Amino acid sequence: MVNKYLKVNPKLYVHQGPEWLIPYCGGISTFNNKYKQKYKKLKIIHYLCGMNCNTKVSDCSYEELSHVIGLTYDWCVETMGYKKKRGFPDLKVSKKKNSYYAYYVRDTHRITIFPATFSHHKHTLKKLIAIVIHEYRHTLQKGGDEKYIKLSEKYGYWNNPLEVDARSYEKNWNICYKQIKDKL
Repeated sequence: MVNKYLKVNPKLYVHQGPEWLIPYCGGISTFNNKYKQKYKKLKIIHYLCGMNCNTKVSDCSYEELSHVIGLTYDWCVETMGYKKKRGFPDLKVSKKKNSYYAYYVRDTHRITIFPATFSHHKHTLKKLIAIVIHEYRHTLQKGGDEKYIKLSEKYGYWNNPLEVDARSYEKNWNICYKQIKDKL
């Protein structure tokens, strides 16, 4: 089920059913059956058929990428767990380009992904899945933003123990992909 753990921001998306990620501008309370029937006809999942880990991000729509990110997020929650004290992290899929592929802010407990940045650099879904896993791993690490900054100042970004740990989880992209590919 896509995004079953995610606190959906109604201004960005409404999640409808196990294989739906539907763009919608209004609030959840105004999303009535008339709209549900209308959007069911879109069957966004059909656009995703034939995608594989080597599909270029630039060949995918924002909705398709959001779907892949949502499936990867669900896989992370189910396989890696979550901090019960903090709950599920928020996930934002931004339409903007950024100098980062993604980032996690510990103080707000939010992961932000920038698919347009992946497109610009000609990456594939493999890289997108790996980055979502990387950022999700940060949600499970101990310490706040201050600890992260101190470690970055001491060791630099690439040698920061929190980054080294998160990068070590990226290699699990293939396990994730095998489990979500039938939903693409």
